[in-house]
Amino acid sequence: MRTTERLGLAWDVDERHLYVSDTAHYLVRRFTRTTQGLFDGNQVVAVLDPTHGPGFVDGLKVDAVGRIWVTGPGGVWVWDPDGRALGIIHLPEVVANLAWGEGDPPTVYCTATHSIYALDRS
Repeated sequence: MRTTERLGLAWDVDERHLYVSDTAHYLVRRFTRTTQGLFDGNQVVAVLDPTHGPGFVDGLKVDAVGRIWVTGPGGVWVWDPDGRALGIIHLPEVVANLAWGEGDPPTVYCTATHSIYALDRS
């Protein structure tokens, strides 16, 4: 599979912004939905550094307070809604996707090369 064939999509909480992982360029882009239901803008909100380890920009989620979570080189990357990097959760395998579980805040489940990881956010 070529890296350009991977794609992650996620809405923010109010479904006003659509986030798209741009695997080929190690970016996350944000598009704003207009009142007509069209998409405007193409803002880069996150840039991942491929030197942090193996992996591709792929799985993408936005949490209840607007933080952007995306799988990428070295693990799971997290940004605030304004695109300020908050950190990287390093995992020992390449992470492809993530999903919310139960709890408040919810557990983050990550699918990796040979494992599934549960990240407790409490």
